Amino acid sequence: MTEETKEVKKIEKGFEPEVSIEPLATPYRTIIRTNSKELREHLDKFWKQHGEVIAKQVNYKGKKEKGGKLNLNDAQRFIEKNYGLVKLYSEPISELVNGFVTAEQKQKIMLITDLHVMDFDKEVCSIIAFLYFWSKINFKEEIGFNIVDIFKSNFEEEMQKRCKNLQQQHRIKTSLENCSEITDETEAQFDVLASIEGEAYEEGTLRNVSLLVKNISNVVLKESIKQHKTGDLFEIQYENTREGELKGKIINAVVKIHEGFSIELHNLDEDEIYQIAGYEDKKDFEKKFREEFDNYEKNVKQNRAFEHVIHQIISKGEFEPIPQEWIRKNLDLFIERHIREYKGDKERALKAIGVDSEANLRKSFEGQIYKETMNQMAIHTYAEKFGIDSKVEVVVDDIMKRVVWKEKE
Repeated sequence: MTEETKEVKKIEKGFEPEVSIEPLATPYRTIIRTNSKELREHLDKFWKQHGEVIAKQVNYKGKKEKGGKLNLNDAQRFIEKNYGLVKLYSEPISELVNGFVTAEQKQKIMLITDLHVMDFDKEVCSIIAFLYFWSKINFKEEIGFNIVDIFKSNFEEEMQKRCKNLQQQHRIKTSLENCSEITDETEAQFDVLASIEGEAYEEGTLRNVSLLVKNISNVVLKESIKQHKTGDLFEIQYENTREGELKGKIINAVVKIHEGFSIELHNLDEDEIYQIAGYEDKKDFEKKFREEFDNYEKNVKQNRAFEHVIHQIISKGEFEPIPQEWIRKNLDLFIERHIREYKGDKERALKAIGVDSEANLRKSFEGQIYKETMNQMAIHTYAEKFGIDSKVEVVVDDIMKRVVWKEKE
């Protein structure tokens, strides 16, 4: 007898249910017997929290009392009678079902469907639900934990790069009015209007750019700017080196230099630059960057190890069928969320994915849902293999303890 088929007894405050799980093919039928009065109190608590929002969406005779205030008691009775307990209270009833199974069963539950409340008018009533447990992957091979370490970043080098970025971000620019001499160290603000054979050439056109002259890649443009001063308007010619049918053609360009700036960089050995950037001093910057760097390295390695292990299980395992109810439910959620992102505009939502109908939208999302579901199945398979909790963070920690990092050959 599996854990799923054993009788489960659990005492909750306010509830003393008798729980049994009867094995069917898929799903498993669960029967919870509990006191009707206490279930009523549980459902009323939910109505007290959400009833006003629900009642506003339903029309019925005598909806509002005098003065326009909602009569929530009448609304509750009307909605329960006409829509049914399950439709109105599916959320709190599902929570009850989920709360009355064992901790081991709880982490195996995939979804709860087909809720029914029986004998609610009697002292003891029954909640009947169908539980889908995660489908298993039959995986009998050993998992390989030897992984090539692809993280090659060096803290000192990355620290130096970040410091230089701070220098550039907070550089001190001084306008050189009527600048008569532009050098490699001048930052020039200029336009380039390019054309080929009399036709405008946008790929070679630059508008209001500001660059350090020594960093201008076009040699002809760079040397020409150094030979002029701010305010000058002049023409240059050079060969087009961009790939395409216009490669090798002569570009005619009109250049306008708007302004020149001298650039002063803060000393990286002093605290001033780091204080300007919002840190206490250089030590504070280095400490926080070390934390950021270490977290980045940890995340890169965790993702690498997790994907390596999960891929083995998926690629070499044999899958039990995935419940179609799970796929349907998630498809509905995906589509609802996607359309909501476009404020209910279905046409825009379809266009964003590159499809022309909701049917094709479902197909587009279906593959993503299957992929994510297979990942979850692999996580549960790994957890069962090594006797650990199936929470993702627990699985990742366990994988990291077993990994052996190798240098690339």
